[in-house]
Order: sequence, then structure tokens, then C-alpha cells
Amino acid sequence: MAAFSSVEEEGGVQIWESTSTNTRLPPLGRILNSVLSARPGQLEALLSQRTRHEQRGTLNEAVSALGKHAEEMVHRNEPLDQILLPLLQHVVKFKGMQNRKKVVLLLQWLFQNEDTFTALADGLEKLLVENDDHHIVLGWCVVVRELIEKRAITGSQHRNAEKLFKICCRCISQLLSIVHGGSVEQDGFLLPTRLSIAAADCILICTQALTEEESFPKSVTSKKMEEHKDNRQLVTPINIAENSEGCFVEDLPSTSGRGPLSIERETLLWDQLDNLVTLVQCLQMWSKRSRPLHAKGLEQVSKRLHGMRTYRDSLRDKSDVSESEMKIGAAVLSACWKHYAKLMFLEACSSSDQFKGTLMQFIAALQHYTQNDYQEEDPKKKQNGLETRTFFLACMALLLGRLDSDNFETAVAEAGSQFLNLLFAQLQHTDEDLTDMSVNILRAIIFRSPIGISGNAEYGFAGMETVIPLLIDLLDERDSAARAVVLLIAEYFAINPNAEGIRELFARLDSDNNNTRRNALDVISELMAVCSESGHVPAPSLRENIGKHLLDRLGDEELTNRLQASKLFAQLDPLFVMPALVRLVYSRDVRVRSAASDAIVAVLRGQTHPCNVISVLLDCIRDNVQNASPPKHPRQVGESSKYSGSAASHSGSGMDVDRIMRLVPKWSSTVQDWDSLVKMLLRKMFAETSNAVIPRFLSEISNHLADVTHTVFKLLISHMQKQKEANEDLLLKWKEGRLSECEDTRIKDILFDRLSPLLVLRVLPLRAFNDLNSKDLYGEFSTITARDGDTVVTADDEKCITGLLINRMCHLFEFEDVRKLAAELTGRLHPQVMLPLIGSHLEHAIHNRDILKLKSCLFAVCNSLMIRGKESALHSVMIKVRHLITTVLLWPSMDSDEVAKAQHGCIDCLALMICAELQISDSSSQLSKVNMVQKKSKLIEEVMDQSEHPSLQDTVISSVVRNMTSQQQTFPFVMSKELVFHSNIPEDYKKTFVPISFRLCMANVLISVCQKISLRQKSLLSNVPPSSFVDFVLSTLINFVQGSDESQMRAACLQVIFAAVYHLKSSILPYSNDLLNLSIGALRSKEQAEERIAGAKLLASLMGSEEAIVSSIAPNLMEARIVLTNISIMDTSPELRNLCEKLLQCMLTPIDTNEMLKV
Repeated sequence: MAAFSSVEEEGGVQIWESTSTNTRLPPLGRILNSVLSARPGQLEALLSQRTRHEQRGTLNEAVSALGKHAEEMVHRNEPLDQILLPLLQHVVKFKGMQNRKKVVLLLQWLFQNEDTFTALADGLEKLLVENDDHHIVLGWCVVVRELIEKRAITGSQHRNAEKLFKICCRCISQLLSIVHGGSVEQDGFLLPTRLSIAAADCILICTQALTEEESFPKSVTSKKMEEHKDNRQLVTPINIAENSEGCFVEDLPSTSGRGPLSIERETLLWDQLDNLVTLVQCLQMWSKRSRPLHAKGLEQVSKRLHGMRTYRDSLRDKSDVSESEMKIGAAVLSACWKHYAKLMFLEACSSSDQFKGTLMQFIAALQHYTQNDYQEEDPKKKQNGLETRTFFLACMALLLGRLDSDNFETAVAEAGSQFLNLLFAQLQHTDEDLTDMSVNILRAIIFRSPIGISGNAEYGFAGMETVIPLLIDLLDERDSAARAVVLLIAEYFAINPNAEGIRELFARLDSDNNNTRRNALDVISELMAVCSESGHVPAPSLRENIGKHLLDRLGDEELTNRLQASKLFAQLDPLFVMPALVRLVYSRDVRVRSAASDAIVAVLRGQTHPCNVISVLLDCIRDNVQNASPPKHPRQVGESSKYSGSAASHSGSGMDVDRIMRLVPKWSSTVQDWDSLVKMLLRKMFAETSNAVIPRFLSEISNHLADVTHTVFKLLISHMQKQKEANEDLLLKWKEGRLSECEDTRIKDILFDRLSPLLVLRVLPLRAFNDLNSKDLYGEFSTITARDGDTVVTADDEKCITGLLINRMCHLFEFEDVRKLAAELTGRLHPQVMLPLIGSHLEHAIHNRDILKLKSCLFAVCNSLMIRGKESALHSVMIKVRHLITTVLLWPSMDSDEVAKAQHGCIDCLALMICAELQISDSSSQLSKVNMVQKKSKLIEEVMDQSEHPSLQDTVISSVVRNMTSQQQTFPFVMSKELVFHSNIPEDYKKTFVPISFRLCMANVLISVCQKISLRQKSLLSNVPPSSFVDFVLSTLINFVQGSDESQMRAACLQVIFAAVYHLKSSILPYSNDLLNLSIGALRSKEQAEERIAGAKLLASLMGSEEAIVSSIAPNLMEARIVLTNISIMDTSPELRNLCEKLLQCMLTPIDTNEMLKV
């Protein structure tokens, strides 16, 4: 094998000479580290052989050793990946140009050896095809681009250069897949990644190199090559030749001083035509967001490439294709792509000033062909010139579209008026591509530089009185001329609204041509703006005509037209346009709906005094609702979308009020006088009590209502004091459905009337109920304390909202809907007022067994705990409420009777007390004390000794757990020195044991707590810490189950634990193995089957829990499997056997967690 050494050229000396392969070389990694750590200038000087004397030193030795390593690896037929990979990684890790330069210098030097070049080139190709490491691929793209761009293979290595080009061509498909798959979507646009950018630029440089001239002779130095390159004309005409079928195809353009292109290179590029089309499409998608003008240029490039592909396909379909026809297509592609590729790089390496000269050459060429076009009479040559002009415009768009704002402004300014004149000249042509490119360049000039429409006075029109018909005719096309005259026409009609031309304008507003409609809309917009600025109000007849035509434009097929028309309604009469706009919001056409919605917001915002327009809007919505589907039940009042039947909605006739209500916040922020508006709204609501639209509207402005509560409360009190009540007989007949039509109408009117003020209160935010000093809200009740004893609301107390709510909540003869809503609203009142009142009424309800009042009071307390949280839980009256709830839970009941329903409310109330308690900061510390006590106790009864641990009485959760796990009667909820009331607890209960039904209620309380904590993200219990609940409850229940001999209570405890595992997830992880043992013990129980079933369900919950829990219990599942096997064979309960069989199947077969939980 030939020795690897540099060849002496132009008097240079050899850097190193090969020695015996037996010489031990330093490790390759150390060599590469030394070489890549060198300064670029030092490495370049060494590798370029600039000195006459032999180079010595560490760097020279490292370079020599690197060459020897490469030589030996080639000799042994080993791939050069050990050299290539570090070089590629170095380029990616160190992004500076100097680091790229070092890698390129090394590869360029290694390429001097023929065999090494072949191995490196093959290695590069293999690395790209077989490597999935994005960093390696990125380095590959960067290095290959640098090698080609810096002409790393020149001179005598002509064959190597051609070989490298072929390898690059074979890699284009792989690079294109990286480009195509390397896009990320953001805000509806596709954006490139760093890797896809590098891959795209690599394709561009590879294909651009195929368009370059052949290598210069050796006699031409690199300096002379640069001089020769600079003296060449950049662009010359692209000639068009006619093929044998009469189709025009582009011929090879001639450029002065240019040698013949290699046919082989042209063929290589021609073979890549499909890949070039795909590449340009990707580049176009990437540029749409940030470089729209560049994207338009790419769109034109794509059209040209598609035309070439069509020409190529037509040749393939022919049986006899001449060699010249194929050469024509390849030559044209090469000529066009040479200029396109230079303008499409995503990471440009050219100097910042180069674009100026390039742009001027494009302008000169475009001007030349534009002038020739006017003089040319031959249709073929005119078409040739037209396509050439389009080519130069596309190049201009590519060039200008990639410039930043400063460079763009500089380019346009230096081009001057000559450039603008030239662009306007293109607009006189009817060719779509030519005018489209010109318009887009003009658009960029208008929006990206100070040169805009206002700076084109020299192109203005004189004599508006005589030329207005001609100006209107220019609106038939969407071009720069039309845009230039829009403002002039608008100003003319603002001064002369009765001019004859106004009819022509409206006719164009309804034209079938979109360009004409859009131009006419622009005129209307400017006309309204001119009138607004000047203070001149258009005549009513003119506004009505504008309104009629704009309503039609809301259904325009073009989005821009619909949006523009929507904004114009703000300056029109709402009494005329609002009914039509509301109807259009419910159109079947989604475009009409959207545009009409925007128009309504514009109308609302455009009114200084909104009362009238809001009243009109609500009336329009009401009328449409009644025509669609009126509320069938009073409870639907104020509920959104409940009264629009699905069938009607789908058919287009339904009424979804939310469509309009979603528009209200866009308007409400602009209102200044809320007092007047609120008075109008409430009076309208009391006058139209069955109008469900008004409370729905109020809910959208609730925060603004809270700012004027003094007005709201006074109006509500005044109306509620005048309301009629329904008598007992009428209510009874209504519940039994025995009312006549007249009576039914009457009682519904009463119900709607009594609900309407409550619905207003319902939409208010919580902060509206926080002012204890508000006499309208709390009256004299704000001074109530827990020590005031019995507090009864009398008729005199109905001078405030609180008294009115309490009476409606507790009144015996009241509508159920009114009672429930009043209780809900009572729960929103401040706890300092609400809880003493509710405590008194709750005690009387229990004493008199008044279930209706009892349920209302419980609902109010629950709502208060849900909304106010610890603020309500810490109130002293809550102790009394807890005692009263305990009393109700001790009542005998059946599952379906009213007492049972009340007890369910008590259970929920206790559960919410616990949730609120867990939010209190010092609650966790008390629970920690409980845990410490339990660890020191051998028996659960010792933990529950109140005399030793009186602090345990202070928390609801400890009382619930104690009452659940203790057999002896202690009744901590009932026994209180501060509370004296007549309880209905049987005397025998006080002397014996706690009833099992009461203890089961305590278990249900804990289950309810688990459910509520698990929903904390969807409710107001967002601060409930599940771990504090788990630590206390589970440790207690585990001890109880292990030490108790009560099978029924053990089963109840297992059900609570099951709920904790199911709902609290990973919080039970520290107890997972204890719970597994507990479930196994329950399965082995010889007592009730209920306990064994509870154990099996707990085991299923553990097995179907989170991965961490399953992993924790996995080592002990073998024992569970044995127990399950025995039970599935021998147990007497069919339900339990079936459950165990399913659990065994789950153990043996992988199953989804959800399936496990179903078991």
C-alpha cells in the first residue's frame, strides 16, 4: 500500500513520511484530542505546508500519527469510524466556525491520499444511513456542507470530487427524510429543528455544487479564481426553446465567462428533481410564519419545479426521446437551481453586504425584460419574457424575504423609486404569477419599511370629480392599484354620500367576485372611519343600506371579509341590526355564527349608554328561546342550555344561550355605569320572572354585580317583601298533579316570582356575602353570637337578606325548589351570622322531628363547609352541630324513609367537617399526638380512654373513629357541659353499648371523607392533605381489626380501608404490607362471609393500585394466592368463591389496572 504522505505541490515540503507499521503509535483518542485542541491558525499553517523547513513539535507528531492510524486502518480494511465520529461530535459540541474549520482542514488533508479518501467517503455515507444518533447526523450535515462550500477537494483531485458528489447525491433521500420528519408544530405552523435545518442546507449545498462550473486548471491560483468569480455576470436571460411537441421549455441560460457544465453533474441533479420538489415544499411550510415573503418566493419555485417534473414525465411517456430533449431539461434545472439554491439557505454564510449587489442585478434584469416586453410583438418571445420576469421576481422574493428588518429597509431604500416603479409596472399584466409576486413584494415593502402607500403621492390620482367612475372600476381586481384608491373613494363618498357612484359601490359589495367584495368592504371601512373622525354622522338611509349589505357579508366565504364586516356594525343602529344578528348567531353556517358573534360584541362596545342595547339584546334572545324550546320546568330558570332540545339544536332551530353569553365578558369590561344597568336588569327580571335568559346573563357579570351590592340588595329586599305565598291546599294539589290549567299557570307564576330574587343571589360571588356591616344583607343579625341561645327569625327580621333566606328555607309551606335554593344561599352567608341561626333552627327541628327543616339546615351547613372551609369548621357553634348530628344518627330508621335520608345528610356533614378540619394547620399536629398515643397502647380500648387523652375530644375525626371502634357507650358528641338540650336518645342506650347502626354510620362518614379527598382537585377541598387522614385512620383501624372480636365491625373497617386504598392511591403506600396481611387475615376468618368478602375486595384494591404499591406487596402475594386457592374451592359463599377465582386469574395473567378494580 502506498505510504500516506502529503504530496509536494508548489514547493511545499512533506509534513510526515510513513514509517514502519511496527512503530507503536499513540492512542487515537489522545491524538484527536491534541489535534482538535490546537489553534485553527496553527493547524492550518501546518496542514497547508506554508513553511520550507520540516515542521516539528507535538502538533506535527499528532497529525502524523493521525495519518498513520488512518493508513493502517485502511490497510486492515477497517472502517474509519473511530476518526470520523469524534470529528463529527466535536463540530456539534463546539459550534464556533473555528472548530468547524479545524475539522474541515483535517478531512481535507486526509483526502489527499486516494485510498484514505475512498474509505472516509464510504464511511461518511455509511454513518448517515446506519446511524440514528441525531448529534452524529447533525455533525455529518455541518461537516459535509463545509467540505463542499469551502471546496475542500479541488485541483488534481477532480475524480475524488466527482465521487464525493455522487455519494452526496445518494445521501439526499436520507437527508430529505430528516428534513421531512424534523418539523415541530407550533400555533398551527410547522417549524424546523436544528437538525432539519442542517439537513436542508446540506441538500442545498450538495445540489448547488452540481450546478457549479468544472474545476479550474492548475495554472489558475485560488486568488485568480476568486477574481474570475467576482467578474462574472450573476444572471443573464433564460431562453425558452420549443420541443418537438410544441411545448415551451426553458433552455440553458448563457452567462459570460462561464465554461461548459459537466453533463454528468447535470444528470445527477436532474435525477434529484422529485427530492428538490419535496425539499422546497418543506422550506415553504417552515417560512410561512416568520418569513411570508420568502414563503411566497418558495411557492413560485415549487411551481417552476413542478413544471419541470411535468416536462420530464412527458418525455418518459414518449417512446422516442432524443438526447437533446433530456439535456434541455437537465440544463434548465441546473441553471435555475444555481440561483434558487443560493437564496434558500436557512443558515446563510454570505456577507451582510452581498445581498445589495444581488438585488440590484435582479432589478436590472427585470427592468430589461419589462422594457423588451412592451416592444416585443412575437407571442412566443413575449411568453418567454413573461416567464423570465416571474423568475426574477421569485428570486427577489427569496432574497428580500430572508432579510431582517434593518437589511430589508436598507435594500428597499437603496433600490429607490426605480424599484417601486418596476413593481407597479408588473401589475399592469394579467398573468397571475407575475402579479401575485409583485403584490407580495409590495405588501412586504408597505408593512416592513417606512415606504408605504402614503409615500406614493407621485403616483396619486388628480381630479376626483372626473375620475371616480374609473377609480370604482379599479375595485374589480384585488391589486395594488385597487388598494391605492380605496381611501380616495371613501373620502369622496364621506363628503358626497348621495353621489351616483354609491350604488356602484353597493353593487360591488354584493359581487360574486371576492376581490371586488373585499375592495368594497375596504371602502366602507374607510368611509365609516372618516365619518367617525370628522364627527359627521351618515344619513339614516345610508346607514340602513350599509347595514343590509353588511348582514349579507357575514356569510361571505372569505374569513377576512366576515371579520371586517363584523367590526363595522359598531357604528350602526342597534335597534335595526341586533334582531338580525341574534338570529344569525344560530345559523347553521358556522362562518355566519362566528361573524355574527363578533358583530354583536362590536355593537355592545360601540354604545356609550348600554341599557337600551342590552334590553334589546335580551329581548331578542328571549324571543328566539321561546320560539325554540321554552323552559318546561321552573328549575330550568337560569340554567344554561337546558331548554334547547338536542334535536332542535342539531336541526339548526335550537337555542344555545351560551353562544351569546360567552360574548358578554368581552363587552362587560368596557361598562362605566353599572348602577343604572343593574337597576334596569333587575326590574326587567322581576317583570319577566319566567325569562331564563336574564339570570344567565347576570351570571356572566357577577363580579360587576358584587361591586354594586348596595343597589342589588335593596332591590331584592323590596321585591321579596311584596311577594305572594302559595297556600297549603294549592301546594298539595300541585304536588299531586291535580291542578286545573288556570291554577297551574298561577302557581308557576308564583314559583317563578319567588325564585327570581334567589337566582340573583345565586350568581353573586362569595365576596358579596362577606360584609358583616351591610344592613341590607345581615340587618341586626351581625351581632349574634353563639351564647345568644335560641334565635328565631320573625317577620320583623325580613328587612334583610338573611332573614328572608332563613324564612324561605324553614317555612313549612314553601316550594321545594325555593327551600333548597334558599338553604344553598344561606350556606354562603358569613359563618358568624349563619351558624348560630342554623344551630338554633337545627335544634328545634330535631326536637320536633321536623325532617324538612332538618334537611334544609343540614344542607346549609354542608354548603357552608364546602365554601367557607376552616372558617366555618372553627366556629364554636360547630360543636353544637356535631352533638345534634349525633342525635339524628341514633334515631331508628329504614333505608327508604325520610329519617334515613336525613341521616345521609348528617354523614355528609360530618365528612365535610373532617375535610375542613384537615385543612386547619394545627389539626395535623393533633393527629400526630394521637398516633404517638396509639404506638404506646397495646389495646385499642386504651387509646380511646378520654380521661387520659382529653385532647382527642377536640377533633371530629378522632371522635368518629372512637365511636366506630369502641363498644362501650361514651357518646363524646353528646356529652358536653356547655350544651343542654332535650335529646331523644333512649335511656337504655345510655347505660349499655353503642348501637351497631351508629357505629356503621361512623364508618360511612370515613368512607365519605375518602371520596371527598379524592375529588379535591375538582372541588373546593383543594387543601385537604390525604396523608394526615391516612396516618391517623389506617393505624387505628388496623389495630382494631387485629384486636377486635366483632366480625361485623371488622368488615366495616375493611370497607373503610378499601375506600382509602381506592381513593387515596399512593398515600397508603407505607401501610401497604400491613393492609395485605389484614386482607389475608380477613380471608382466613371463620366467621361471617361479609368479612371475608371485604378482605377479598381490599386485596383486589391493593393489587389494582399504583405501581409502587403493587411492587411493595408483590413479595407477599404467594401467601395470598394460597389463601385464595383454598377459598375458591372450599368456601360456602358463591359470591366469595367467584371473587377469589377472578383474583387468582389476575395473579396468573397480566391485566389492566382498571380491570383489576372492576373485580
